[in-house]
Amino acid sequence: GGEETVVGLHDCHGSGLRVYVYETGEWSKGSVVCGVGQWGVEVWWHLYFKSGTCRTHNPHDADLFFVPVYAMCHLSQALQNYETSQENIEAETRETAMSLTDAERKKRRHDRETAFMETWRHEREGNFRRLVREQLPFFNRSGGADHMFVFVDHPAFFFPSYRELIPASILLSPDGVCPGCHFEYSEVPAYPHAHKIRDQFYSPWRDVLVPSHTDMHRWHMLKTFNRPYERRDLLLTWHGRHAGIHPFYSNVTVRSTIISELDGLDGSHVGGFVSNYLELKGRSIFCLSPRGTSAWTNHLFESFAAGCIPVILSDAQELPLTELLNWPSFSIKWPEAKAGKELYEFLYALDEGVIRRMLEAVAHNACWFDYHSRDPKCSPFLAVMRLLERRAAGVPHTHARFWNPKESAV
Repeated sequence: GGEETVVGLHDCHGSGLRVYVYETGEWSKGSVVCGVGQWGVEVWWHLYFKSGTCRTHNPHDADLFFVPVYAMCHLSQALQNYETSQENIEAETRETAMSLTDAERKKRRHDRETAFMETWRHEREGNFRRLVREQLPFFNRSGGADHMFVFVDHPAFFFPSYRELIPASILLSPDGVCPGCHFEYSEVPAYPHAHKIRDQFYSPWRDVLVPSHTDMHRWHMLKTFNRPYERRDLLLTWHGRHAGIHPFYSNVTVRSTIISELDGLDGSHVGGFVSNYLELKGRSIFCLSPRGTSAWTNHLFESFAAGCIPVILSDAQELPLTELLNWPSFSIKWPEAKAGKELYEFLYALDEGVIRRMLEAVAHNACWFDYHSRDPKCSPFLAVMRLLERRAAGVPHTHARFWNPKESAV
């Protein structure tokens, strides 16, 4: 349910940028489904540019070009569709009749899904190549430097040749670090070769890190549990996946440390999933945000709605909007290796005056992370538009190899 809150005509938060939005057909199909959850930024930025007064239908007037591609959503849908396909159901039926151990059955399913995803990804890669080279007629105007794409994960997961195809383009993403550089994904069909990716795609001078998306209903629920300082009876909280309940987190030691060292301490409420987690955030002074299977996690952005001070436990995480916001005034970034009792003792001993000032700063800055903010002077859209204005000012006028007074640049 995102379109009704953004599609209404808006003034692009007063920006003078002119943005041309490509019609990409199947690449941007499914906005209602794809706009939900933390990966919904693929849709939300498309809808924002599509419905704003900064949109121009004349590409020759454009400062920037937006290319809507719902890469993560379509990847997830492809795997889900295969799991319920007749081909997969028949294969599982045959295997059920065979004398296989659980491990053998699991491996067969993994191999089958991985083979499907490899075929699907190869076809998708070819289609993306054709999209860039044949369906974006103004891409070569500046070598793609004035074209924008949204990726919620490393672009190479979706399109391995992205550096060849869009090397100078502006990438909007909530994650500036390559998850595959740190984690082994070979057991996940959607990411069979992710661990081979070794480059960090984010370039501070070119790209823009955006807050991840929190659904309106969840954001509002968190706000209903947001208590004043005097009524916060917990020092800290965190609940989520960890090695004890999910195999993909076996190497995420910071979460294991939280469980082993902070569980049971006075004022500490940590562990696996619980039904009242949103309420616990509103009762806590500090909300821990440990890295997961990537450097970023939505726990961070939910902290602002709940009104607790986020404690970022992700050494490699690149934070959004650092050019505009004073992150140290409303958050703590703490080494993963010291996420146990040393962190607890530090938080426990913090001066009340410091805590109150930080909580006030959290409340003041929460709107910068709320995609549903009605404040025209504070929203992620406003912040990113200001950063895009800076990026657009640095776009070269031409990437042509040769030119002369009698001929157009080529």
